[in-house]
Amino acid sequence: MVSQSAIINPKSSIAGTSPLRAFAALVWFSVRRQGRARAVTWVAFALCGILALVVAILSRDPPRWRIETRERQVQDLSNRAGPLTVALAAPGPADAAGIKFAVAGAFSAAVRTTSTTRMTYTRYGEERLTYYAALPGQHEEFAIKTAVFAPYWATVNGDPAAPQENEFLDAYARQEFARSVVWAMFLAFLLPLFALSYAGGAIDAEREGRTLIWLLTRPLPRWAVYLAKLLAVLPWCVGGCLLAFGILCLAGGELGRHAAAVYWPVAVAAAVGFGCLFHLIGAVFRYPTVIGLVYVFFYETLVANLLGSLKQFTLNYYIRSLFYARLTADVPNQRASNLDLYVPTDEATAWATVLVVAAVATALGAWLFGRIEPKETG
Repeated sequence: MVSQSAIINPKSSIAGTSPLRAFAALVWFSVRRQGRARAVTWVAFALCGILALVVAILSRDPPRWRIETRERQVQDLSNRAGPLTVALAAPGPADAAGIKFAVAGAFSAAVRTTSTTRMTYTRYGEERLTYYAALPGQHEEFAIKTAVFAPYWATVNGDPAAPQENEFLDAYARQEFARSVVWAMFLAFLLPLFALSYAGGAIDAEREGRTLIWLLTRPLPRWAVYLAKLLAVLPWCVGGCLLAFGILCLAGGELGRHAAAVYWPVAVAAAVGFGCLFHLIGAVFRYPTVIGLVYVFFYETLVANLLGSLKQFTLNYYIRSLFYARLTADVPNQRASNLDLYVPTDEATAWATVLVVAAVATALGAWLFGRIEPKETG
């Protein structure tokens, strides 16, 4: 193996070594050099810590990912529930039915209020369905609600004797954790930041350190220098992304550990794909961080959510298709529209496209790096 001094000193014996040994030496040297964290990397880890704290708070018992503890906006009937309950429960002769019906009718008209409140689905089932079912001559709207939510309420109760109902509750929790944490927090936000912080700065760090021109005087063609830097940065890129993913999943408790086992291949694919793209951006442009942020959070986010076939020209679309394939394998009977994903591609096509994008970005970057006149910052 060629020593580090052989790389740094242009008059060293590296000139007499084989290109393969010189290439391996540059890769090893770049791997160690890449370990120096940049400012963007520290920002990404800080954001990861904040999001992990949010996930930990939401995952406390009872976890907010479960349907029983989720909240909904409903009409505020707190001032009207008492009279209805008393009237319907009051014992008496048959003529009392008229009084009950009158009170219930007044309640039925009064529920059309504009004031709202938030309550969990469990509380909604406990309070509202009881009222709706008890109304004599109930309004058709209440009859529909009672019919629709009766089996739902039985499911939310989580009857131990009904394993299918409990499986529905567990599947819903896995789905919500995957959508909110794995996709929204990590794949769509944190992962591009980590990939940009590592891959985007591989060559830009040489440019800022005023060592880029020196690097290009080594006895290697420029495309080999580009490829060596990419091979050195990809382990850091994938490792940093998986570390952030692990932190979020650990904060999520049992659901997080399950998500880590299911979705880690998607994280690796996304890290490699975005890593190759950002390495290309870092080699071609002088301010890769700014351009990378605009690319990810404007082009990728905007175009990937458009209707039609234009979204197929984004890497985000295929990463989301991979995520959707893993989600449907873990939680069957999912709809792609739940992820704002319309007409997803199949898993094999998504994998192939991500790998092709990585290969094309690598080849294009090596070709451009060999033809662009290098310029150092400052």
